[in-house]
Amino acid sequence: MLSGNPTEKVRHTTRAAICFIYFKLGEKDKAMTAASNLPHIRESREKVQAELRDDPSMDEVNEYLRFISIGEEKHSEKLVIIHGVDMGTMISHHGLFDKHSALRKEIGMQSKGEGLRQIPRIMGQCYHGDFPSGMVKVNYCGEILLDKVFTDPAEAVEEIMLVLRKLAQR
Repeated sequence: MLSGNPTEKVRHTTRAAICFIYFKLGEKDKAMTAASNLPHIRESREKVQAELRDDPSMDEVNEYLRFISIGEEKHSEKLVIIHGVDMGTMISHHGLFDKHSALRKEIGMQSKGEGLRQIPRIMGQCYHGDFPSGMVKVNYCGEILLDKVFTDPAEAVEEIMLVLRKLAQR
């Protein structure tokens, strides 16, 4: 499959499948070695779409380009949401990304652009295996440490927006 000229999607899917095939054959070391050649989570569709939904400034775009190319991360204030597959869909239906983007723009208007950095960007991590579907875990490293697990997406969105509003007021 990989020896021909497959599309990028087919190449990544095949490489991921090879990891699990090695594992099924009892070749855990080979599975882990093969997995080390897969793309990093920071380059995943979900991660990049979450960044783009946030309508980043050019400085933030440059920062993210540094992050994906060399792993450099300038700002540590990020709200990280780890969610199961269906919870990610539910959170998007509850308008988390739209509300977050609107808040960043509102704060930015009040302080002539500087406010965009007063609240963190939301970093979403969707897990298809280890993390239970229908649950979301929210972490924030910064002034406010939030380490909670939710089963109700509306409650998770409400809590996230409450934390972001507090940060915007500081």
